This record gives sequence, C-alpha cells and structure tokens, in this order.
Amino acid sequence: MIRKLLALSLTALLVLTGCQNTQPADAPQEPSASGLLEVDTQPRQVPIEGTSSAQGEASSRDGSAPMPEGLPATTPEAVGLPETLFSSAAGYGVELITPAQYSVHQELNRGGHSGFQTADYFGLKSKEGEKFALANENGKIITDFVYDDDGESWAFRDGNSGVALRRDGKYGVVDGRTGEELLPFQYDSIQPQRNDTFICEMGDTYELIDRDGKELLTYSRGDQLTVFPENVLLFENGMLRFYDKQMRPIKNFACEEVRPSVAANLILVKSSGKWGICEPDGDYRIDPQFEEIDQFNEQCEAAVFTKNGKKGVLDLNGDVLIKPEWDDVALYDSSASIEKDGRWGAFTDLSDSKPAIEPMYDYVYAFGTDGCAAYEHRGKFGVLDEDGNILISARYDRMVSNSDDALEKGYYALEGDGQSLYGIVSGKGEVVVPDTYTIVFSDGTNEEPYHLIMTQREKWGYIDRAGQMVIDTKFDSAGQFLKGKDVAFVKQNGKICLIDRRGNVVMETVFSDLVSYHPETMVGAFEYTDAQGKSKCCLAKLQFPVG
Repeated sequence: MIRKLLALSLTALLVLTGCQNTQPADAPQEPSASGLLEVDTQPRQVPIEGTSSAQGEASSRDGSAPMPEGLPATTPEAVGLPETLFSSAAGYGVELITPAQYSVHQELNRGGHSGFQTADYFGLKSKEGEKFALANENGKIITDFVYDDDGESWAFRDGNSGVALRRDGKYGVVDGRTGEELLPFQYDSIQPQRNDTFICEMGDTYELIDRDGKELLTYSRGDQLTVFPENVLLFENGMLRFYDKQMRPIKNFACEEVRPSVAANLILVKSSGKWGICEPDGDYRIDPQFEEIDQFNEQCEAAVFTKNGKKGVLDLNGDVLIKPEWDDVALYDSSASIEKDGRWGAFTDLSDSKPAIEPMYDYVYAFGTDGCAAYEHRGKFGVLDEDGNILISARYDRMVSNSDDALEKGYYALEGDGQSLYGIVSGKGEVVVPDTYTIVFSDGTNEEPYHLIMTQREKWGYIDRAGQMVIDTKFDSAGQFLKGKDVAFVKQNGKICLIDRRGNVVMETVFSDLVSYHPETMVGAFEYTDAQGKSKCCLAKLQFPVG
C-alpha cells in the first residue's frame, strides 16, 4: 500500500559519489603515510572526441559503451581540484574521469528528496547558456558541444539506447553509448519507442523510424500508434490495423475506440457499442459484449467490467470472478473494493463468491501483502484485516495505511499534513514516529531494512521497519543504501561522504554535491566548490574495496 500511495515520492534515492585519480579503475591504490589516498589531479591534454568518422571507428561495435581514454583537455572554466580528493581507511575511493569544468544538463523527474539523481548518461556544458555535449554511462565524452538545453525530459526508454536531443532547434537521435548520430536533426519532436524505434514528428505528419533511419510507417496527427514488443497497431479513421515487427500487415477491422495496454500486452476495443479485449496480433481474447471495461490490473490479470449498469470483475480469459451486482468496483493487486448504496466493503480474495467485508464503510483501500488495509469510517481512518477485524479503530484524521512489507508486521504508516509527511503507529495505536517527519519508504520487495527520514529542520537519518532510529538525523542529505553494498552516500558538513549501516563515515570526499550517477557503472557527476565559492562538476567513478 505504501508503494502505491507514495508512487511520486518513491523516486530513486540511491546514491553515489567520490572522485579519485587518473590511473585505470583496476589499478591498486595505496594510502599515503597520512592515511589519505593521494591523487594526481593534473589532467593530460587529450582532445575531446566528437562525432567525426574517427569517433565512429572508436565506438564499440557490439553496442556497448566505450570507456574513457584519458582526461579531456582543461578549459579556462575549470576549477582547480585539491591534490587529495578523498580519505578512506576502508578501501573506498573514486577515479577521476574529467577535470572539474562543467555544469550538468540533468534529466528531469529522476531525483528524490535528497537531491541525488540517477542518470543514463550525462549532458555536460562548459559555460552556462551554451551548448552541451553527451557523456556515456562510463563517463566518456562521445559528442561535440552542439546540443540545445531545451529543459525537457530526455531518457532511455525500454532499453532503447537512442537519445532524442535538439540541435539548432530541431530534434534528432544520438546513440547514448557511442555518440553515433542515428537520425538526422530535422524533426519537430521525437519519442523513443520499443524495439529501437522512434516516433518522429514533422508538421502534421508522424513517422515510425528504426535506428537505421528506415521509415516503417507514416500516419497523421490525430491517429493513434502503439508499439508492442512484437507487434505494432495503428488506429486510423475508425480502422484498427495490426502489423508485425517487420511492418507486414497482419489484420485490420473497424471499431469505435481503442485503449492499448502495453504492460498487459492487450488492447481494450469498443466495437458496435460494446467492449472486448484483443491480442496485439488482432485476435479477440474476449469478444465485445460489455458496456464498459475499465483499464485492467496487470498484477492480478483481471479487469472491472460493466453489464446492465452494474460492475463486476473478470479475468483476462473472460471468466467472471465477481458478479456484476455492484454500483462501483476498485480493483487492486490482490483485492477489490466494492460499493453498494454509497457504502464500501471488499473482496480480499478474488476467487470468493461473497465479499469478506460487507459494504459498511466510507471506503476500504487496497489490501497489502500483510493482509491489512486502511478503511475510512465517519470521516476517520483506521486499519482492518482481511477477515474484517478492526486492528486500529477509525480515529485518525488522515490515512493510516498497511505496510505492504515496508514496515514490520503490526506497524502502520500515518499520513501527515503535507507532501511525504508521515508518522508510524503500532498495532496498539501508539505513535512511534509523529506524523511531522518526511519519510521515504524503501521498496518492500527489495528487503532493505532502513528507510530515510527527515526532520522539520531538514536533517536526514535512517529508521528501521519498526520506526526506531538507527542512524541519527544529522545529514544535510542522504540516499538509500546501495543494493548489495551496505553503504550509502550522504552530505555532511558540506561534503559528500560514504557511510556504513552504523552511520560511520567510511569515506569523505572534497565534493560539495552529487548531481547524478549511473546506478550500474557507478559513474557520477560531482560538484566541487573552491575557496572563492566557484563551483564546477567533474565526472568520476566510485571504487569499492577489493575482496
């Protein structure tokens, strides 16, 4: 439930940081007599590679991202880095990839409360207001400084390595790993799709184009195109047309409306005033026969349908799970809330013939994996189990929700008066954490034992699944623990540090911020601020202890 209620606030808060020397990543680092790892920060004069034919030859032929080959040349905008970039007695470090001479063109909607963000690649600017270049996931600068900062979100999608960028006011596509130009910069907009394809707009005309520049399909503004993993469908002038991956026609038929769901690999189709469910190859799975079919739930493989003005639930083979005898139905991953005469109850098992909780409440929310759900009664909120037993009576003014594996069994999240403000209450109704804290709950499925918590004074720390403080709220910002590493990055006293699960600093850097990082390569854009207050970013790679 917490994952569902906090979908907007559960953005990636994993963190990375650090910066080290000019040796290869696999070269051993020895601490100096002082215990600090010494770093040569004077970059070699290596020209930046652009999009020339030489760059194309240097690109990896197997589609992997090329590695950096020495530091780029220092520019007049560079900020001098200290001789020693970090200290660590535990074997952690960073490898410097570029001088500190850039500002970062950051992808949108990739961050979280602490400000640390993930990135598929890095857009680097030498000067504010000028063009940016692209650096790949390994930190290699793979293009010239020629792209416009249009302020729009840009990202890989569904494994597509093509990056839609703007140059001189027009959009094209560049391979985000190699820098190769895939599509020319002549379009009004570009949307990366599955199967290394792109929807390209030019005026009122749209084209589906592959990464080799081949035009696969053309259609007009107002038509509806959907790219499935194996097939493509086009809804055009009342005709639904199906194509395979080679764009060979499979089938077509007339209909009034379509609602594709790529996640479920199915299409809702309205024909002759009735709704059915169709496969991406054009075959009907459920013939049109219902007054309405709501968007289905892929998790439980079921959908809400309407017949004779009443709502029920059917599975994706057309078998009725809940008879259509309810005024309204809300379908969740493992339960369904049902309404009759303005009162709500719930089916806690979709295979049951009768609701486990008869309609008697203002509302019953989704049941989580802990077998509990929030409910609302007379304007107040409480918690009940799947048998309808009241675990916490409805006495809270705001939502108190089940943990859905994010909290220990018998502990519940209480919404506060503000975005991402939460508290934690026990099954006895005792307030463990007041609802005046910002809490970023870890995904319950990854078995992470700690959650991020921030005080009203904007200091970050960590609590466990029972709401107990395990690392004090003393950091300026903090990220969730890196998966499988048992370390996390924080900002303390103006510096990026790495801490262990007891809150001990195992690495301290000279960097003032971590702008973004790639969660697999652990390359990041780190900001350094000198004594005069001038700040610039470098690219660097996190290093972990050997063994």
